[in-house]
Amino acid sequence: MITSTVSLLLACAVFVVYDYATLRNSISNKLVVMADTIGTNSIISLEFQDPGSAHETLSALRLEQHILTAAIYSPNNELFIEYKAQGFENIHTPKNPREDGEYTNKTKLTLFHPIISNNKRVGTIYIQYDLKEVRKALLRYVFIVLAILLFSSLLAFCLSSRLQKAISKPILDLAQTAGEVSSNQDYSIRSKQNSHDEIGILVDHFNEMLDRIQSRDMALQTAKNSLEERAKEKFELILNAAGEGVFGVDLEGTTMFANPAAEVMLGYSPGELFNKHQHQLTHHSRADKTPYPEDECPIYSTFNDGKVHHVQDEVFWKKDGSCFPVEYVSNPIMENGKLAGAVVTFKDITNRKQQEKDLIGAKEEAEKANRTKSEFLARMSHELRTPMNAILGFGQLLKLSKRDSLSELQTNSVDRILNAGNHLLELIDDVLDLSRIEAGGMSLSIEAVELEPLIESVLPLIEPLTTEVNVEIENNIDSNPCVLADQTRLKQVLLNLVSNAVKYNRVGGKVTLSCQTISTDRISISVSDTGQGIPAEKQNQLFQPFNRLGAQDTEIEGTGIGLTITKHLVELMDGSITLESTMGKGSCFTIELPMTKSAEFEYPPATSTTSVESIEESECSVLYVEDNLDNLTLVEQILTQQTNIKLISASRAQKGIELALAHRPQLILMDINLPDMSGLEAFKRLQSIEETQDIPVIAVSANAMQKDIDYATALGFRDYIVKPINIPIFLNAIEDALKRKPDGST
Repeated sequence: MITSTVSLLLACAVFVVYDYATLRNSISNKLVVMADTIGTNSIISLEFQDPGSAHETLSALRLEQHILTAAIYSPNNELFIEYKAQGFENIHTPKNPREDGEYTNKTKLTLFHPIISNNKRVGTIYIQYDLKEVRKALLRYVFIVLAILLFSSLLAFCLSSRLQKAISKPILDLAQTAGEVSSNQDYSIRSKQNSHDEIGILVDHFNEMLDRIQSRDMALQTAKNSLEERAKEKFELILNAAGEGVFGVDLEGTTMFANPAAEVMLGYSPGELFNKHQHQLTHHSRADKTPYPEDECPIYSTFNDGKVHHVQDEVFWKKDGSCFPVEYVSNPIMENGKLAGAVVTFKDITNRKQQEKDLIGAKEEAEKANRTKSEFLARMSHELRTPMNAILGFGQLLKLSKRDSLSELQTNSVDRILNAGNHLLELIDDVLDLSRIEAGGMSLSIEAVELEPLIESVLPLIEPLTTEVNVEIENNIDSNPCVLADQTRLKQVLLNLVSNAVKYNRVGGKVTLSCQTISTDRISISVSDTGQGIPAEKQNQLFQPFNRLGAQDTEIEGTGIGLTITKHLVELMDGSITLESTMGKGSCFTIELPMTKSAEFEYPPATSTTSVESIEESECSVLYVEDNLDNLTLVEQILTQQTNIKLISASRAQKGIELALAHRPQLILMDINLPDMSGLEAFKRLQSIEETQDIPVIAVSANAMQKDIDYATALGFRDYIVKPINIPIFLNAIEDALKRKPDGST
């Protein structure tokens, strides 16, 4: 009833508002029509400035009793003529018009409307309309609506009072019955029928609905029981077909079920495990036969924490007393939100254990083979470098000596010996590097490396080659980006790329270095040349070892391994290398590396050549411990030209230690591979003796592996000279050692 009353009230309110709006719009439209009419009739009066005829036009408004006042304004917005209704002479008329449009207050509606002639505004008309009658009509509407609403409410109350017993009570009874059915889930409850009218029909339909629901509920229960039976059968089928062992235990650890696979693996007959204490049968001991307490068993832990426990390496015990390794998973069983036990799935991992054992054995064999290979490479490097030391050393002496000058033919022969020897030495170094990379033995020290100083340290090393072949190097790397790389190996990569670009260029050509930021964390470095280029069909062979793409038939020296090593080194530094080449125009190698923030790193200056006579004049003694006569003779001849150096030699480490104690030399040159003890052990003994511990020691060895160099440097050797000896570098190292004081200062 209340809802009906509110709806009626809203309907009446909408009607009143709509009627008022309609009346308001009607008045507005009427005023606009009147304004257009008066304006049209006043055009001539405005043009001829005839207020009299305009006043007659406005006087016609006295026929409209609700118009209180009106006026006409000239084109310059001045009051031209006005009209006021009888009895409203005191109403104020605006001296100037407002903007065109309607203005409304509580009792009046004002209109300002343009007067148009030939699409030109010639004035403005003003009309004021009285809205009092409209408001009186609105109040009458409101009183009528309230009267109707009051009458309707009284009538509705009377009707509802009489109909409550006939309609409301049966409906309430029906709602109560529906509530009982819903709360008790008892579909046998029925609602009583007290009449045969519409309410009675509703009760009949409700009871019929309960009959159908009850029938369907019984059918669903029957189907549920059938599904549970089928699920149980399928569960048993799955258990029987599972290849892994599966068993279930309750909270007491008693076996509730076990599949055939579990029974077979544990050695029990079908059904023999049922109702048996599982832990006592199969999990009572560890692999070493020590007792396995139940409170430490992961299966029992599932009962306590309700979590899945996965164990990869334990043993289960068979009926015959033997055990086998297993991997098992214990999953909790939940019933109505409570723990009821655990399901355990397990598998025999005997084969896996054997495979792991075989894999470990194979790994050890591979590591042993790798160590053998590394030892072989180190030994071969040493054995090859030892004779090369004499060949290249004496060759350098012949060329550098200023006392016994060579003829042009002899100089040419010596150059050929040195070129061939250096080529062979380069080949040895490249083969060793490639072998270390392929064996996974190349260790890198990745750090932040500033590119600009690294390039500056590379270019002087290439300068002699550029002078020889008349090739210009243009360095366009004017910024100083920082990359993540191994400083030594990146220098090796750049040295190889730039030297190749020079060697395979044309006479008078150019090599250009540039870099470009690819993204926030990657940068590319390009080395381009103006050579002949590389044919497209041969570019896929470029990084194959010992493949020089036909350059072996030219006078250009090379090993054919440099680019292979370069590619491997770049990839080890998380980078990549690509090639773009055009026949007749040149080639461009681009390496891409990770970029990082700048770092402080001081790069050593490029090695400069030193004359054999550059050591300062001061008498000093140098002890050389070397068992190879050729190497000893070479160093003797190198230092013979140094008049201020007295050389003492020993072929055994022990003898060298004794000479060091007796003569206290200013410098010791130590070979590493000596007959009685290694040069490393001899160095340690010298360091342990107070009289010799401050004497600087330089290692001179054919052991060229980086790990050997790093170990000797970390041990405390002043320097490490790799055979074959580069005489200028060798003399620089001696000069630097002799200049330095025991504390390292100069």
